[in-house]
Amino acid sequence: MTKQITKQLRKKLPDRPVLEEAELIERYPWIVPGSLKGTGNNRTIRISCQHPGCRKTRMTRPQDAFQVQLCHKHQAEQNAQKSRERRKRWRVKDKLRRKAVREGKP
Repeated sequence: MTKQITKQLRKKLPDRPVLEEAELIERYPWIVPGSLKGTGNNRTIRISCQHPGCRKTRMTRPQDAFQVQLCHKHQAEQNAQKSRERRKRWRVKDKLRRKAVREGKP
């Protein structure tokens, strides 16, 4: 009896990988449909770059889909820009700190 019910349910429900991919695409729309490959720990997906005008794709693991939205080139550019902004803020803070030290303020 249980085997018959299991067989009937398998016929009605789509494959688990299809469900997983649908859930991932619903949550992260930058995933390319049909790109879920592999099983277990070796699964990969393809991400389409979200930079305006870029049509490149990038392979990544499904668990990294929430933080990977750009191709390697645009990701490097974004990281460099963030780094420049961080250094600029640090220089301003350092300049104010040195000025306070010269004036005798702690």
